[in-house]
Parts: sequence; structure tokens; C-alpha cells
Amino acid sequence: MKKEKFNEYRAMGIPELTAEIDKRREQVYKLREKKVYEDLSNPFEIRILRREIAQLATLVRQKELAANPGPSRGARSRAERRRKSRVKA
Repeated sequence: MKKEKFNEYRAMGIPELTAEIDKRREQVYKLREKKVYEDLSNPFEIRILRREIAQLATLVRQKELAANPGPSRGARSRAERRRKSRVKA
């Protein structure tokens, strides 16, 4: 996804982004269906669309977390927390 387009998506709200994700998923479905019956002009288009879906889903998640931040878990790493729990038990 080009930077200009990505910045446009970054300015969108969550409902618009989810609509874009649904549109991309529909395109992937149609391309997969088309691939079964005939050759695709650009077979990498499915991969590109899947990557865009992942990028848009990441933006949605970032916006959700920014809107409703959860409790902070501190600066400890996962391994440090695991070691700490083993010592107690």
C-alpha cells in the first residue's frame, strides 16, 4: 500500500476501515473463485490484497487501543513475569 493511501486510511474512522476490509475480503473471494475457473492476469494480486487486509486490521486495532487503553502491565517482559510466578509456586 502506498504511503499516501495509507495516510488516508489512517485518517479514517473504525467503521470506514472495517468497510474497506470487507470490500477487500470480497475481492479476494472473487479472485480465488476466478482462479479456479480461469487464469488470473496477476496471480500476486491475492497476496497484495491479503497484505492490505492485514494492514487495515492493524490500523483498526491501533485505533481501538488508542480509544480505550487498558491497564498497564508494567515494563517487565513476559519471561520476567513467568520467572516471578514460578518462584511463588
